[in-house]
Amino acid sequence: MNLKRLIKAIDYIRKEKGYDCPIAVTGPEQVGKSTMTIQVVRSMLYDGGDIEKFLEKHLAYVNSELEPKMIGLEKHGAIIGDEAIRWAYRRNWMTRENKEMGIFWRQIGFKRLLAFFNLPVFWELDNLYRNGRVKLWVHVFAKGHAAVFQPNVNAFSNDPWSQKEVLKSIVSMSQFDPWEKQLAAYSKCAAFFDHIEFGTLPDKWFEIYSKISEERKTSKENMTPNKVMDQRDSAMYWLHEEGYTEQRIGERVVPIMPTRTVHDCIKRGDSLVSGD
Repeated sequence: MNLKRLIKAIDYIRKEKGYDCPIAVTGPEQVGKSTMTIQVVRSMLYDGGDIEKFLEKHLAYVNSELEPKMIGLEKHGAIIGDEAIRWAYRRNWMTRENKEMGIFWRQIGFKRLLAFFNLPVFWELDNLYRNGRVKLWVHVFAKGHAAVFQPNVNAFSNDPWSQKEVLKSIVSMSQFDPWEKQLAAYSKCAAFFDHIEFGTLPDKWFEIYSKISEERKTSKENMTPNKVMDQRDSAMYWLHEEGYTEQRIGERVVPIMPTRTVHDCIKRGDSLVSGD
């Protein structure tokens, strides 16, 4: 399956079936997730002109830019969430920003957008997206090669991606295994749809994308060390300062909550302990 066949599948989902088309794109670092997604959007929508402006229009890194860019897109437009882990991470599902983003996705559905969620591991995607919105999952397992999966839409299934079945039937794989061996293993999955082969970006496109990516990933807005790792410890610290007992902190506190949310709730006098 080449990119043209993937684009045909995307068009079928959006134009024939009338759905929007969120696609999860996973794989190790530097394997080519962004390369693949940019090539798809480039093939579908680029008609010449300023490359940097085109990429700026279709790339997003955080909630604050994702929402306005999606609103500004034309019907059947496309957005690449190049760091989807920031706004669709399952461990952050209860933050205000991510809850609002989940609602926004439903509101924007009429535009039938193509949305790529680029992130390292599929199972780190919040359930709202993974089992409720994602139409295709593309796993880039080697440079230039990806396996495409589609969900089981049986309303009685609680495992649309056949994870349990795959864990039982597929033996361990190494990133150093030949791509043919990896593909043979993935093709055994009931959710397997097809195999994609893709090349590299043109030099000019890669240069401009790398410049944008580096600037955005190192910007003050994006540099949020310990935002995830220290959330529970921070919540416990502030609650301890407010006089909660160790038992109540350890057993009943919502386990993951951003520090600023904890602090703001304390200022407002809101309860941070379930059941109060």
